[in-house]
Amino acid sequence: MATDMPHRRLQSDVSKFRETSSSDRGPTASRSPKKAAGSGPRSQDASPPPTGAIDGRDAAIRHLARLASRYPDLNPETVRTDGLDTREAALAHAIVDQAVRRWTTIEHLIRVCAMREPAEFEPRLRAALLSGGVQLLFLDRIPDHAAIDQTVEWAKTRIRPGAAGITNAVLRRLSSVRASDASRTRILDDRWEDRRDELPLSSGGSLRLAGDALPSDSIERWAVSTGLPRDLLSKWDRDWGSELARDLAVHAMMQPPTILNVSHAESRLPADLTEPHSIAGFAVFQGDRGALSRMLNARRDLWVQDSSAGEAVNAIAAIDAARIVDVCAGRGTKTRQLRATFPGASIIASDTDRARLAQLEEIVASDERVAVVDSASLARSCSGRADLALLDVPCSNTGVLARRVEARHRYSPEQSQRLREVQIGIVEQSLNLVRSGGWVLYSTCSIEPEENEALVRLACDRFGVRLEAMHRTMPVGKPGEPPQLYRDGSFWALLQRR
Repeated sequence: MATDMPHRRLQSDVSKFRETSSSDRGPTASRSPKKAAGSGPRSQDASPPPTGAIDGRDAAIRHLARLASRYPDLNPETVRTDGLDTREAALAHAIVDQAVRRWTTIEHLIRVCAMREPAEFEPRLRAALLSGGVQLLFLDRIPDHAAIDQTVEWAKTRIRPGAAGITNAVLRRLSSVRASDASRTRILDDRWEDRRDELPLSSGGSLRLAGDALPSDSIERWAVSTGLPRDLLSKWDRDWGSELARDLAVHAMMQPPTILNVSHAESRLPADLTEPHSIAGFAVFQGDRGALSRMLNARRDLWVQDSSAGEAVNAIAAIDAARIVDVCAGRGTKTRQLRATFPGASIIASDTDRARLAQLEEIVASDERVAVVDSASLARSCSGRADLALLDVPCSNTGVLARRVEARHRYSPEQSQRLREVQIGIVEQSLNLVRSGGWVLYSTCSIEPEENEALVRLACDRFGVRLEAMHRTMPVGKPGEPPQLYRDGSFWALLQRR
C-alpha cells in the first residue's frame, strides 16, 4: 500500500500504545501478537462458509474477506444480507462502508498495534480486524466489549486456531489507541485541525487519539487519516497545491447526498422529501431508500444524477442532433438525460459490459426512441451517420471518490496509463460513428488533467478534430457542510469532426 511505513518509524511514533496494562486485557489477550501470528496453519480461503449469514457482523466480515482476497482491486459489490432483519442488515452495510472508506486508516493503526503488515494475514483474519476496527473507531453506538468479544468469537469459529488470540490482542490495543474519557467513551472534537492525534470524521468533527499515532509527513498523514492512496495525494499536491490536495482528500470522506436531476420534471416535487440544490435543475433527496424507489418508479421525468454529472449534456442542449449514440451508456443515466434534452432525436445506447447492457435493455424496453445495441454491432448500426456521440468513458473516478469509495484503492500511475490508452481508443473508434461536421461529447468523472485536458489535446492533434469547448468541475463540499452545496468532480469537452 502506498501508505505503508517501515516498522521502525511506527514503533518510534506510537510505542506508548503497545503497552496495554493487564487490567485492560481479557483472558486471551496476554499473548503477544507476534507470537500468536506465527501459530496455526495459514489459510488463503476467502470464500464464505456454506451457511447463510447469522448476523450483521458475520455478513460484513464475510464480505470484507472477499474484498481482502483481491485488495486493492476492488469493485462495487452489494453486501449479502438475505435473511437478516433490518437492524442487522444496516449494521452489515455500515461496517462494510466504513471499512472500504477507511481501510488505509484502520490498517495503519492495526499495523501500529500488531507490528505486522495487515496484508500478511489471511483474508478472513484481515477482514475480522477491519470489522472490529470500524466498530471501535467509527461506530459510536457499539460498546467496545461487544465489538471485541463478538469479533474474537467469530475468529475462533470461522478462521483457525490462534486467530482468536491475535484478534483479541490487536483489537484491545486498538481500543487503547483511541482517546477515551473515564467511562471509556470516545472523545470527539467539533473540528478537525489536521493534527497527528486526531482522525477526521464525515460529520466535520474528529476522533481524538491517545497520542501522535499518525505520520508527521503531511502527505502520508492525509493518506492515512482520510483513507486515500499516497500516490494520488502526492499527485494532487503537485497538480493543485497542498491546500487543495488536502481539501480534496477531506471531500472524499463525505457521505454524499442523493441528488436528483429535476430539470425536466413535469409536476411538483414532494416538499417533505426534497430540497432545492444550489445548482438549478437539481434537488437533494432526503427520504429513505424505499421512498426514493417508489418515487422513481412512479415518475419517469426525474432520475438520480449529481449536478456535475449533468453538466456535459446540459452544455450542448442547443446542438441540432437528430441521431445520437451513447457509446458508454452504463446503466443509462445520461441516456435518459439525452432523451429528455433532445425530444426529437432517436438514440442508440451501447456498452461493452453485458450485465449493464442487459439492465439498460430492461430500462428502455418500452421506449420507441431508444435502441440498445451491443458494442460489436455499433459500427454497423450507425457508422458515419450520427449527429452526436456521447463518450462517458471509463476513468479513474477521482472526482467521485466520496461515492465510488472502492475506486480510491485501485488508483495507481500504472492504472492511470492503462485508462488513458482505453480513453483515446474509444475516441478514435467513436469518430467513425459521426458524420462529417458532427459532434463528439467526451466526459469523465475524473479531475486528472491526463485523462481530460491533455487527452483532448492529444485527440485533436492525432485525429484532426476541432475543440469547441471544455470544462472541468472540481469537487465541492466538506464534511459538515449542507448537502445542497455538495458536487462531484467532472470534466467534459465538445469536439467536432471535420
